[in-house]
Amino acid sequence: MEKTTKTIIIVGSIILTLGIATGIILYFTNKAKTEKEEAEAKEKLEKKQKEIEQANESSMGEVPDGRAKFNGEGELSNPISELTGKTLYPKPRALGGEGFANVRSSAEVNDDRGWWDFSHNKLFSIADDQEIGTVISETSGEHNGYSYRWFKVSIDPDNGQTEKTGFVRADTVTFRTEAE
Repeated sequence: MEKTTKTIIIVGSIILTLGIATGIILYFTNKAKTEKEEAEAKEKLEKKQKEIEQANESSMGEVPDGRAKFNGEGELSNPISELTGKTLYPKPRALGGEGFANVRSSAEVNDDRGWWDFSHNKLFSIADDQEIGTVISETSGEHNGYSYRWFKVSIDPDNGQTEKTGFVRADTVTFRTEAE
């Protein structure tokens, strides 16, 4: 074998070995970093859930500061007398919500057509920090054997919707205090 060919093979082998070693090091470095970030995120979520649970436990009676409180099912559980006239917003992910709320024409998730009928009573969805509207009254509606609390709201005209009123489920909404 010629000297040039041997040199090319040796240099190529060294470069290939260094590339593989670098790839392995980067893989395990990123894996450790990802695991650490996941552990921190999990710890942060558990801490937030404990805070919510403690707030729920401590707020079983009247809420002196007028803050939103939630029951074990994540539903807004303040008494209707405290909620009437309050502006509702979609419950953010930080509080266990989805970050959006569906506004419906009736206090039910689905009708007799089944879950695939998305258009029956869903008027529109509202995301993030947009105002839904103000609470008029409350009712309940059963879904999968559970009686959910629903709020009838006067829809905020700034949403660009033609509907004047609608219903939102209590586990998808919250309200803000003056300080928020």
